[in-house]
Amino acid sequence: MKSLQNDNNGAMNHNEEKQWARLSSWVLVISSKGLVQFANSAALEGLGYRQEGNGLLGKSLKSLVDDLHSAFCDNLDDLMETAKGRHLLRFITQSGQGRLVYTEVSKAQHGECVLSCEPVLSAEEELNPLVSKAGEISRDFSINLVCVFDAETIYSVNPEGLKFLGLKDKADAQSHKITDFIHQDYHSLFQGQMEVWRDESELVPVRLKSLEGEELSAQVFVSCFEMNGQKAWVMEASNRITSQLREEELMAIQLDLQKRFEKQQQELREEKSALQRARDDLRLVTFQDGLTGLGNRKQFLQQLDFASLHASGAEPGMQGDWRFAVLQLDLDNFKNLNSSFGHDLCDDLLNQIGLFITSMVPDPTDCARIGGDVFALVAEIEDTDDGLAIARRLLDRFEKPFSVDGHEIYCGCSIGISVYPDHARSAEDLLGCSEVALEHAKKKGSGSFEIYTDGLGTRGLNLGLLESDLRKAIREGDFEIHYQPQIDLKTGQTIGGEALTRWYHPEQGYISPEIFIPLAERSGLIDALTDWVLTTACVQIKEWQVDYPGLRVAVNLSSVSFRQRDFDQKIREVLEFTRVPPECLELEITETALMHDFVEADLMLRKLADLGVGLSIDDFGTGYSSLSYLKRFPVNKLKIDKSFVMHSHENSDDAALTSAVISIAKAMGIKVLAEGVECPEHYEFLADQGCDEAQGFLFARPIPAEDFIRWCVRKEDEKLAVF
Repeated sequence: MKSLQNDNNGAMNHNEEKQWARLSSWVLVISSKGLVQFANSAALEGLGYRQEGNGLLGKSLKSLVDDLHSAFCDNLDDLMETAKGRHLLRFITQSGQGRLVYTEVSKAQHGECVLSCEPVLSAEEELNPLVSKAGEISRDFSINLVCVFDAETIYSVNPEGLKFLGLKDKADAQSHKITDFIHQDYHSLFQGQMEVWRDESELVPVRLKSLEGEELSAQVFVSCFEMNGQKAWVMEASNRITSQLREEELMAIQLDLQKRFEKQQQELREEKSALQRARDDLRLVTFQDGLTGLGNRKQFLQQLDFASLHASGAEPGMQGDWRFAVLQLDLDNFKNLNSSFGHDLCDDLLNQIGLFITSMVPDPTDCARIGGDVFALVAEIEDTDDGLAIARRLLDRFEKPFSVDGHEIYCGCSIGISVYPDHARSAEDLLGCSEVALEHAKKKGSGSFEIYTDGLGTRGLNLGLLESDLRKAIREGDFEIHYQPQIDLKTGQTIGGEALTRWYHPEQGYISPEIFIPLAERSGLIDALTDWVLTTACVQIKEWQVDYPGLRVAVNLSSVSFRQRDFDQKIREVLEFTRVPPECLELEITETALMHDFVEADLMLRKLADLGVGLSIDDFGTGYSSLSYLKRFPVNKLKIDKSFVMHSHENSDDAALTSAVISIAKAMGIKVLAEGVECPEHYEFLADQGCDEAQGFLFARPIPAEDFIRWCVRKEDEKLAVF
């Protein structure tokens, strides 16, 4: 049985693996990254994969289940801890068919998530034993022919009937309709007028025929029953008028069939209802704070995403060019309050504070409890002073006591503020900026607020501690990759995305790449981080190739990593390990990295080009800006820095430089991609100049992998329109 190594740098317990392998039920072991780490034979067979597991191991759980179950996949850790109840999931087999499966969640010895699955029987599997019983009755009572059928299919024929009709076996019978064996004079009784049999209680003469043309004048009795919501029929025929059908036995079969299917229908209704309840419960767990009823951190990030789209005008029907503030509020000395008044009383206090903060915004979804004693809200503003005014109103309320169960409780707070688009544009970065501002407000003392400013994120950060945390994050894979779509300006189609690394620090919030990338380079951690990014991106590329063959992902390279003498060998190993087509991986190198050692850079680029990967020069125009060396370097693409694109539609110098780069690059057969495309004017100018590709907020922000593919699906059949 094939398995992968787990996330704790150790092999899974082999005794557990052997035990799982012997089970007849499905067993899937899921890693902390949501990937299939082990599957027993029953699971491989049930999902339609070969026994050695090729294609299943390493596949994400989200790709194996219906999209409705994404909340289940996102909350595996919580479900693994509670290990309560069965969940009804719809798995997607390798052939694309759905299988309803009862699933229980448990934790393995090394902490992996174990899914124990029992497939739900299909209607045909329920029917087979009953059809066999009908055949037994027909043999016991010397009936020439017994046939179970509906308008389209023959389900079963007894052995004597098979012989008469000239059929080989059951499978042969199922390839025919009942009318194939009825004389044409009697076809009407077995086509549109089948209802005449419903009230018929006597034997009726009918002429049957075999495949060879042999005819039989028979007495038949036909009875009706419901099968899976459709009418089905049982026909008994005899060439001896004196033979009596065992009506009571056949009626028992009919009733048995009907009861079975009614029971199955009831179970399916109950399962559907249970599935909906489970889905609602998971949504509450995923997006709602259990104490206050407010949204949690995930819900608040979604709300910030929506606000960003609204503010930028990117959402259809919405007018852009407005601003909003994100305020984070942290209660001062809340642990002391818990010790003094008890958890129950402080829970009531948190509910009161939640109600007060909700009253500050027009929509309750604009505020959330994102931590134990941390609340957040988002509010539309005209200028920064509006955000400061909201902070002052909040602080004014906290100067007064809260009345809780007869107690007057004073509870101070500190507030951190960030503003869209002044400080950031993405939800994660906005929340991260407000967290940084909050930390500085807390240092000023209770009742303080701080608004984020450039450079504030680096002040007060202990870089020594941050380096230690960075080592741990790399070791445990605590990074995310977001992908920003790249667009073909001629066709409007999505051709790929740029992989951008995100690090969420448990205490500092989101750390800017401008901070942790240089820190990784200085501390010698950049190689390990680059290895993780390359491998993760290539695994994602491989998964996307199933539905989007040729989709390309660009990965930024650190100059430190690029200067390694064996860097090309590292790329080769990653491509071989993930089996990704090399043309689907693009490596971005800055001008500065290339010109550090011209000869060595040229040698390495040629080795990488021989592997078949794409090569592009990133942030072109910010370094040496020399087009002459392009004749020597085997690069495929130039990326014009966003600083030139930003004002290209209004600044003649930037427009001239951008136009010149595009013209010369095209003359050399090199494609050009423009970064930072944020408005229709950028798009029009670049398209007019013949720029090949573009990326920027006009099209989409950097988004997680699962959202990236949904974005591609939504845009796949749309013609790109930015006017």
